[in-house]
Amino acid sequence: MPEIDEPFCYLIADFMKDKDVWNGTATELCNELKTINNNFNTDPANVKKELMSLLEHFNKKFGIAVEFGRTHSDKLITLTRNKK
Repeated sequence: MPEIDEPFCYLIADFMKDKDVWNGTATELCNELKTINNNFNTDPANVKKELMSLLEHFNKKFGIAVEFGRTHSDKLITLTRNKK
């Protein structure tokens, strides 16, 4: 089981608190997270890896589904807050 980066998890949860869905690239997500925490400086590739390793944790603990997809030119991340 991967080690859970709780500060990263809570940062994503905070980012999603007023959103039902967010869709964008890892770079766009990094830029958004920096607006919440200006000390956040993780590389976009590492953000994607972190999200991939914590899919179940985000869903169970925070009610956030994480999905990955791609268009012709971009690799996309979709974060969706589960309906309660």
